[in-house]
Amino acid sequence: MTTALETLRSWVGRDVLFQGRRLRVVELLEDTAEARLVLEEREAVGRRVQSDQFGEAHRRTPRTWTLPVHDRDGVAPNPLLDEMVLAED
Repeated sequence: MTTALETLRSWVGRDVLFQGRRLRVVELLEDTAEARLVLEEREAVGRRVQSDQFGEAHRRTPRTWTLPVHDRDGVAPNPLLDEMVLAED
């Protein structure tokens, strides 16, 4: 029986469909107090201007999100994960 974390680990580097968007699972942060999934926009529409260390904009980068793996109780899976499916290549 695989756990939710094992499944999410296998999704790192793969594209998923989530709430009408095509996203890439960039990383699974497990070493924090609360495990989080890092997602990156795959469409050009999601690109945002990124500032350098001096606050000057130089390039466009994909929009990213972090999604908690667990619900507010810290044990149950986040119900939003049920909406996420692997994208067909």
